[in-house]
Amino acid sequence: MTDQKKIAAIFNDFMALYRGTSQIGIQEICKKYENHRMLIGLLANLDAATSIPVPKVMKECYEIYKKYRDRELEGKDWEAVVEETRILSEK
Repeated sequence: MTDQKKIAAIFNDFMALYRGTSQIGIQEICKKYENHRMLIGLLANLDAATSIPVPKVMKECYEIYKKYRDRELEGKDWEAVVEETRILSEK
C-alpha cells in the first residue's frame, strides 16, 4: 500500500473508531498500520477529541493533505502547507 493510500485508510479507520462504527480497537488499528506516525499523531490527542468537532476537523485536515499529495513540494508549497496548517490549528 502506498503511503497516500495508507493515510487515506488511516483517516477512514480513525473516524470509524471515533464514531464507534467499527469493531476495530486502538490496539488493533495500531498493529494494522504498524504505528504509522499519522495514526500516532491522531491518537496522541484523544483528550481534545471530546471538545472539538472531530469529523469536521478531520475533513479539513484531509482537504489540506489532498492538495499536496502525489507531488514533490517546492519551498513555496511548504510555506503554504505551514500557513494552512497554522490557520487550521488556530481554529
